[in-house]
Amino acid sequence: MDEKNTSNIKKEAENVKDESKKVNINFFKKLKISIFDFDKYYIIAGESFKRTTLYLTEIIIIFSLIIALIFLFKIDGIFTDYNNYKASNDVSTYTYKVAEGYELTSKQLDILTNAGLGSIFVYLWIFTFIVYFITGLINVLAISVLGIITEKFIGLPLKYTAVYAISVSALTLPTILQLIYIVVNFYTGFTMKYFQVMYLLITYVYILAAMLMLKSNLIKRKTEVTKKIEKNGKEDTENS
Repeated sequence: MDEKNTSNIKKEAENVKDESKKVNINFFKKLKISIFDFDKYYIIAGESFKRTTLYLTEIIIIFSLIIALIFLFKIDGIFTDYNNYKASNDVSTYTYKVAEGYELTSKQLDILTNAGLGSIFVYLWIFTFIVYFITGLINVLAISVLGIITEKFIGLPLKYTAVYAISVSALTLPTILQLIYIVVNFYTGFTMKYFQVMYLLITYVYILAAMLMLKSNLIKRKTEVTKKIEKNGKEDTENS
């Protein structure tokens, strides 16, 4: 094989390797890929740690905004319930259940009562964002460990940044389902005992499906490169 042919093969390999980095994905396109397009997860896998964390931050901002707005719409009813209770009871142990696992104490309600609606909204948004962002990062780090084990098991050579990116995108649908669940629970009191298990299971299914697709694409591309090598080799032999 001559030097020119070798150079072309290396160039082709680099094009395959850097393909994902040449694609600029906006938030909504990445959202669509994360939920529906396993075959395009190779684009997500090529994103940097910074861009992936930015995507996670954007999701949590929207998530916490919706939660804060929902709470704000119901704030009058919460204050009425609290004031009625306070009129004839000791409020030192009072709690108001906002949703499953989320309660407000009497001290928190006193702070909210003395604040305007604008301040309440900002407080709720910031508080909800901090809580869910930290929770999201913990979930991503835990799930990425499973991702590392999976990619080693199926023989897929990925850097941690790629596993991290895939893990964040795999959390997209479960996060949307979690938002829906919180809204339903907030208004109806409906609870699902094993929701968190389902949340993690869906995430892992996404990771596994994405990695298997990446593995399939890698094998396919290697086959294509091999065919090009053989074709170029035959052409060189015929021309010599």
